[in-house]
Amino acid sequence: MTITSRVEGCLVRKPVEWVQLARALGEILALDPVGIRAFDADHLIDPPPPALVEIHEHKSGFRLDLTFYLRIEARPETTGVQLARRLAMVLGQEVLTSPPAMDDGAAPAPDRWVLARPDGSLFLVRQLFPESDDIEIDYDPHQMERLLRRE
Repeated sequence: MTITSRVEGCLVRKPVEWVQLARALGEILALDPVGIRAFDADHLIDPPPPALVEIHEHKSGFRLDLTFYLRIEARPETTGVQLARRLAMVLGQEVLTSPPAMDDGAAPAPDRWVLARPDGSLFLVRQLFPESDDIEIDYDPHQMERLLRRE
């Protein structure tokens, strides 16, 4: 049997405890938090749980780098931007994610991110130092483009 899955990713401003993260994802994806597991390449589970989370921490900037491996039944209609927005609202802190592809299918510039704020607002922002692993963004209001929310 083939299990269909998708990958989403985001960066969270400050680290959070695993229990808080699992509860937030459970709420957002309509999953039991017990079914959300930390990704461990040395101990893969077959069949995989509905959601696996790979976690990397950075020293500064957006500190928590998350990659989600989601089985298709985990709210398939939820896009990466919607997931980041909901995560920002539930965790009460800023979250970054990659912007979706352009209308013509082209990938956006690699130094562009979607910033989701705890109030649900979304902005297209620019990374200050694209060559750095620690992600810092330009908060200059003239550099931030507000995105319309589509629910």
